[in-house]
Amino acid sequence: MDIRMFSPTMFLHNYFNFDQAKNFMHFDIEFAPAPGMLLYTQMFIDQLQVPSELANYNEGELFPNAFGVLSGVQFSRPHRNGFVTGYLEGALTSTYLYLRRNLEINEGSPLKYQTDHWNLDLVQASNITGRRGINFLGYPYGPDTVIASAQVKYTEYSHAALYADATFGIQGEKGLKIDGKDQMVETGRKYLYQFTPSGDAPEVFLKSGFGGEYYLQRYPLKLYGSIHTLNRWNAGNVSGAYLFDLQLVLGANISLRII
Repeated sequence: MDIRMFSPTMFLHNYFNFDQAKNFMHFDIEFAPAPGMLLYTQMFIDQLQVPSELANYNEGELFPNAFGVLSGVQFSRPHRNGFVTGYLEGALTSTYLYLRRNLEINEGSPLKYQTDHWNLDLVQASNITGRRGINFLGYPYGPDTVIASAQVKYTEYSHAALYADATFGIQGEKGLKIDGKDQMVETGRKYLYQFTPSGDAPEVFLKSGFGGEYYLQRYPLKLYGSIHTLNRWNAGNVSGAYLFDLQLVLGANISLRII
């Protein structure tokens, strides 16, 4: 019996099927410095190679390191007949996060693996054109992204709510195929520590707006709406391209007690 098989790290790192499985490590840290306030950090490691490992692989087998980091602060404070909540959050996803080992091709090729199969367990659903409703399990903006977002919201007990939010981001050329991004995974030592965002024309975007909710007192009905503007510079990672979009959402939720 090999006692190393009792270690989940040994099993996942050394024995899992590269073509059909995916593994990663995730760390969560939370700290409440005061009542109504929470500081948090999440660290996600998809691929990490220490220097001693590099000598055991040829160029075609050296896949780039990939990770993600998210940190933020949340708060909640009572105010008059309700409470005020909000958050400030920043995130960084490296260039090749979620984009890992793929199908093996000719041994003589500079790239030992290609991206026809991807083995992207976390992003495969988002590769299907027109299936935006099926989302992947990773960070919503995918890899190769730097994000800063904030929101402030006032909620009056069982009556109404108002909020304002904004998201600023920079995205490189790698990412989800449904967003028109490139998913080729380059291998070799020169790509181990790819800078984020990648490419010659990183896309910069700003989404901001406000919204609200209203609860009807006599009926189990909630009305809601929001309006946001979206500005995209170097849209689609094309230098000088600019896109503007106005997004309006109106809706209603009804809750029924069956039993």
